[in-house]
Amino acid sequence: MRLSQVIALIFWALMTGTIVIEVGLEMPWAQSSGFAGLTTLLFAGLAFGWVLTHSRENNIQVPGALKLGVVLLAAVAVPYYKFKYFGPKSGLLFVGILVICFILAAFLSSVITALFLPGYSVF
Repeated sequence: MRLSQVIALIFWALMTGTIVIEVGLEMPWAQSSGFAGLTTLLFAGLAFGWVLTHSRENNIQVPGALKLGVVLLAAVAVPYYKFKYFGPKSGLLFVGILVICFILAAFLSSVITALFLPGYSVF
């Protein structure tokens, strides 16, 4: 397994866990602005690490402006990276995979939350 894939798996595992903690279990400390800031930094750092690792694995030189864009606005900059360096087909596939991963993270987090709170239901 490539390092970029490991970083992506860590990202999605943490995303699922964060949804469980913030939305499902509604932990009081997870509702603070400090927790929100830390998770934002964590996810931005993982996105930045993924872009650097993925570009290194594919022998691509990413300009500094794009690196800064990934840190500041990863939701736009990471798909832009895929479209710019790998073409529209790969970019659209990547965006589709992201959407599917978000749906799976939400579904999995609701299943995990239901294990902790038997009366919990998303619907």
